[in-house]
Amino acid sequence: MLRTLTRRKINDPKLKHSNVSEQSFLTRANKTKSKKLFFPSEYGKISVVLNYIIESVNNREISIEKILFLVSIKLLQSQKLILDNSIQEIVDGSTGNFIPGKSLKHEILLWKSQISNNFPQHIINYLEKINFETENDILGLLYQSTLEEGQKSKNGSYYTPKKITENIVYNRVKSWHHVYDPCCGSAQFLLACKSIITNPLNLYGQDADSIAVQIARINLILAYPKIDFTPNITCKNSLIENQADLFSSTDIERTFDVIITNPPWGSSFTDREKNALNILYPNITSTESFSYFIQKAYSQLKKGGIASFILPESILNVKAHNDIRFFILNNCYIEKISYLGRIFTNVFTPVIQIDIVKKDRSSLLTTITINDNLYQIPQDKWLTNSSKIIDIHADTLDDAIIQKVYTVKHTTLKNQADWGLGIVTGNNKLFLKTTQETNCEAIYTGKQVDQLILKAPAYYIHFIPKNFQQVSKENIYRTPEKLIYKFISKKLVFAKDNTKALTLNSANIVVPKITSYPMQVIALLFNSELYNFIFRKKFNSIKILRSHLEALPIPLFGSKTINHLSSMADEWASKKITSVEIDEFLYALFEISSQEQFIIKNMK
Repeated sequence: MLRTLTRRKINDPKLKHSNVSEQSFLTRANKTKSKKLFFPSEYGKISVVLNYIIESVNNREISIEKILFLVSIKLLQSQKLILDNSIQEIVDGSTGNFIPGKSLKHEILLWKSQISNNFPQHIINYLEKINFETENDILGLLYQSTLEEGQKSKNGSYYTPKKITENIVYNRVKSWHHVYDPCCGSAQFLLACKSIITNPLNLYGQDADSIAVQIARINLILAYPKIDFTPNITCKNSLIENQADLFSSTDIERTFDVIITNPPWGSSFTDREKNALNILYPNITSTESFSYFIQKAYSQLKKGGIASFILPESILNVKAHNDIRFFILNNCYIEKISYLGRIFTNVFTPVIQIDIVKKDRSSLLTTITINDNLYQIPQDKWLTNSSKIIDIHADTLDDAIIQKVYTVKHTTLKNQADWGLGIVTGNNKLFLKTTQETNCEAIYTGKQVDQLILKAPAYYIHFIPKNFQQVSKENIYRTPEKLIYKFISKKLVFAKDNTKALTLNSANIVVPKITSYPMQVIALLFNSELYNFIFRKKFNSIKILRSHLEALPIPLFGSKTINHLSSMADEWASKKITSVEIDEFLYALFEISSQEQFIIKNMK
């Protein structure tokens, strides 16, 4: 189950008039207040029948709990697990003719006792006449399609595509394994095990969402129609509750051969939960929910067991997640990392699959798969990276190029620059003007940031900081010289500004403070083809984060070379030379061969 980012709200008064940290970069993806409904395309095409049911819920003709109960009855009838009884008879209180035995009967009667008997007759009549195919997770689809986007973002109710769950299970699960999903949702991963594991009691799951748990229990019963069993799926907070509370008394010491899950991302916690998490996971300083799940899962694996996670790519390279990277790199063997890209409806964060094994990691290679490319990287290499960044997009040839730049004596912007975010107005239509009015001044967006120069402004604004949602300290905007860069971009784009200009939140600010190092030279380097290659291979991000920029090398060339680069930057800005000439000079400077240049120019 996927939980999208739910960071502090951007209008938090603590953020106003401050040099906002990297954490604030992430608030811009907040969708927790969205009322939008959307169909999760991961399930495929929607049928007329499902559309009717979904509209009935969205039009408040029936609650989601009741429709799920009714559809569950219909699905059980389709599998011939309920015989001779209509939906109406079950609703009216018939004990029902259940096959194969008492476990299913208990499940249905207990569920019915938890909801009222006020079922719309026209919906019962409709369901009596239709048939469902039971191959897909219909119950999970219905639940997903009736949740608002904000609720999905807040509660993490995005479900993993079937092709992902089946691929992981096919490659990881054996018939004798005990398999566990600590945040199982409607049980997609566990359902994918049915073709391999014959005993459903070898499957375990937990989730904090009681509706999702009820769906998961019915789904497992449908998956094993010939077996009378009580599913090992419970509504629990698997992060905080101990083994004795998570599992039955006979399973207190339970550990697992395989743990597969799509843990929540960016969940918020109550004060009680925060206190408990601080005690249980003292080394997780980011308070990121998926980090807790990774550490917990490691403790629940058998020796030699494997855990496979679906996670945001940011776990590999965002500074805030260096705590869990340190834990993984020092305690686990990373067997494989697969880049999956953007696989979730309405979620634009790239996703990875990471498989970790509970075994000695020494001198082992990690397999990386990106699209059709496959290569191996020594895991220990990442321990030497700044912030333990796991850069999976650089293969051996790429890494050789990158190391040519990093082996030159250099410094970085870390602790040698001031940083500032562009203004978040809270209402651009109200505050931004397309013509310059009295007491208005230009404000630049990311679209106006070009290599070394700012294009003509498209907007103007009355600069009254108290009116805005988020604003850096004014002196960061008013500094005599600064660099402005695009925040959302596929490549690094830096302009130099000496007009004390304001920027909107799509254009951020850095003021380098490296003695005797002209900032236009830093801009030249960062704009170059070579440095964009390094950035892409190390971070592969469309958000240009401070931690990324602080990791880029600033070579300590001699004064003659620096002065020459400064002159070239001025000539580039005034269009006397082109970017091609800049790139050629840098390739020669760093001794990048023609073959290596070919790799850079043709990077994917």
